[in-house]
Formats: sequence, C-alpha cells, structure tokens
Amino acid sequence: MQTIVIKTDNTKNATLLADFLKSLQYVKSVAFQSDINEKVLKAEDWAKPGRPATYQEVEDKLVEAENSMDLSVAEAKEHAYKIIESWQRESK
Repeated sequence: MQTIVIKTDNTKNATLLADFLKSLQYVKSVAFQSDINEKVLKAEDWAKPGRPATYQEVEDKLVEAENSMDLSVAEAKEHAYKIIESWQRESK
C-alpha cells in the first residue's frame, strides 16, 4: 500500500477531489491532514500505531521515560528511535 499527500488551493476543491478519490475502487481510504494530526498517540498506540509518531510525541515519550527513572535519557532515545526505524522499514 502507498500513501500520497496532495495539496489543493482551497477546501472546496479538496472536498471535491476527496469525494472523487473515494469513488475509485482501488483507493483504500481518504483523510484530510488535519483529521490525521488531531489524533494524538495514546499509551496503547505505541505498540503499533497506525502512523509514525510526530516529533513532539517522541519528545514527550522521552520526557516520560526520563521522569520514570527506569531508563536514562540516552537509553530511552536509542530505544525509541530503534522502534521508529523498524516501523519505517515495515511501512515500505
């Protein structure tokens, strides 16, 4: 499966294009970027999220790990980036 990002000049045209794309048999889903970005990853989403974590979500998770005293900042960062890299490899 492949994901594409399309920018349009206004909301009306974006809606028209989205409706057309939804009518195509081989299109699996259509979502507006603002719809995607509003859903923040919850704790259970970190196991296998439906999208890559944003920079801010990674930073928040690192702060959480640092405050938990279970991992050092370096350990948490290394672990988080390994997981993200594996997700990126899987999505290709």
